Amino acid sequence: MSNELVNLDAFKAQRDPAMAELPADDSLAGGIGTAYAIIGYKGKTWSLRYRGENHLFKTRVKSEDGTITEQLARTIDVVILHAAPGKSKSYFSNWEDGSGDPPLCSSLDGITPDAGVEQQQAEACAVCPRNDFKMQANGRRGKECTDYKRLAVALMPNATRMMFGEPLMEPVFLRVPPASLNALALLEQKMGKKGLGYHYSAYLTRISFVEVDAKGQPMSYPQMVFFAVRPLTGEELKPILAMRKDPQCEHITGEAGSGMRAIAGPTSSNVNLAAFTGGTPKQIEATANPPSPPPATGPSIALVATKAVEPEEDTGFASMTVAATKSPSEEINRGVAAEAANRSPAAAAPQTTVADTGEPEESDEELDRRIAGIINKAK
Repeated sequence: MSNELVNLDAFKAQRDPAMAELPADDSLAGGIGTAYAIIGYKGKTWSLRYRGENHLFKTRVKSEDGTITEQLARTIDVVILHAAPGKSKSYFSNWEDGSGDPPLCSSLDGITPDAGVEQQQAEACAVCPRNDFKMQANGRRGKECTDYKRLAVALMPNATRMMFGEPLMEPVFLRVPPASLNALALLEQKMGKKGLGYHYSAYLTRISFVEVDAKGQPMSYPQMVFFAVRPLTGEELKPILAMRKDPQCEHITGEAGSGMRAIAGPTSSNVNLAAFTGGTPKQIEATANPPSPPPATGPSIALVATKAVEPEEDTGFASMTVAATKSPSEEINRGVAAEAANRSPAAAAPQTTVADTGEPEESDEELDRRIAGIINKAK
């Protein structure tokens, strides 16, 4: 990555004292915006967009004769660092597949439209006609405005080392689409305070896709499955705790300078119970969200059947020291954060793009009721 941008040998010498006269907060990246990496998915293929380039997630497979080959990864392993307090929203009109146009209207906090949207649809999301369930052109009830959840996650150093030759030790953005929100709520129900008592940053989460629907037909839209693999060790937690303090986490979730309200929101699904029996749950310093009004009750959802997976033997985190938990883009991100601190909250918020919101997807009224039922049952 950055080794190609810097003559490292020339910068190993002691700095001249005169350099101390230069302003520490000056940045070349001012006004460019946060350059966090974004996890993408299309056709059940995982990718990572970083610094304007797309990289595919791959895994190494060993055959019976000992030959090692690389294949596209069907799952990714992450540690969830931060979750937006509530759901975000985006509205597209006359969307065409492959279009890179941003949404006409969007809301990071799901409460009011973002500043600078192209066509604000209402003063508040709660009274917006695009947010109402109504009959759609396909004959199903749904919303024109799509809900999704913003997560800041840490990727396994072993996985990003395959992409870049060195690990990417910084928060990465993962958008959870509407059809996957119930799976995220199920994970919190099983793993959170009302379940096994683990904070979401204290364990390894494996994410895959549902292959077929209830009728046995291939899924026509991305529906994620979340699987709690095992708790992190004390050594693995050290770089995770450091990354949780990175301001980029709040830029990814949309909380940085946006005044987002703390809303009790959903999290996810299946658990490798054998890995979580015995011992004391790893504690993470975290501030609980204030309680929200009780949601409407609804039918519960059966857990999605998932093949048992072997716990990851080596995530790569244990070999990373706390002092070296940032990728070579640290200086750029620090300059961006300093620039954002000097601007107004509206200007500091991330610019909404298709990569942030994803392509428009169908909202399901029944699914929303089920998610509310899961959250209510977990309380």
